[in-house]
Amino acid sequence: MVEMLYDRLSGMINSDKAGDANCILAEYVLQNIESMAKTSIYMLAKECGVSTATVTRFVQKCGFESYIDFKERCEEEAGTRELARNSHPLDEMPFKDGFDAINRNKDMNLLFSEVRESIQEKSLIQAKKFAEDLYKHENVAFYGISFVQIVAQHIGNELLNLGKYCTYISRLDDVPVTKKDSSMLVIITMYGFQLPLNNEFYQRAFERYESIWIITQNPRGKVPCKLLEFGLCKHSTSNYMAWMMIADEIVYLYKELISE
Repeated sequence: MVEMLYDRLSGMINSDKAGDANCILAEYVLQNIESMAKTSIYMLAKECGVSTATVTRFVQKCGFESYIDFKERCEEEAGTRELARNSHPLDEMPFKDGFDAINRNKDMNLLFSEVRESIQEKSLIQAKKFAEDLYKHENVAFYGISFVQIVAQHIGNELLNLGKYCTYISRLDDVPVTKKDSSMLVIITMYGFQLPLNNEFYQRAFERYESIWIITQNPRGKVPCKLLEFGLCKHSTSNYMAWMMIADEIVYLYKELISE
């Protein structure tokens, strides 16, 4: 399993003092992730104005045994970012044509038409089955990175108001061991590119969870578990809208189940 460095290094930047060696190194790595595979420990130390011993301690603080392991992880994450960039919806200003009523309506109609096209009947049927599984299982964990944290937290916060507690994680190792027959794992990934999850990840996941779901758009390749899918919108704004509508649909369907 490849764990994303973005969240870990961002947390390091936010928690460490400005000018701290770890903060300087974390910022450099995040800004130069694509070239890290070719950056030696000596080059990194020179670029950041620190010693190689400081780099070694930084790497260990990030959870890696060696600088070589750290570089390999950077290379894998750079590949994942490239997949995201290649399939990311267009980042266009929602009301770029003007702020008057005619142009606002034109842009809104465009965005909602893309959302309508994205969320088909099949998606809603899958969402209903997902909500039923959510209701059935006692221990639920959402696994994801970047924007999907917002989706998972939104669902989790709404369900908490209904007496349902869900966990959010970015590492499978962070999940406490629970009874398999009452546990459910939800993997969320945007844009249709697959999370860097290998067979070992799924093998371990199936050993720990009775039910495993993936929520994604335009999935590529064989999906080894239950699936809730919807289409990828052309523009980033409509894409975010589609994700939040799917999230709300899950919550509404869950409300129906507990009110029956």
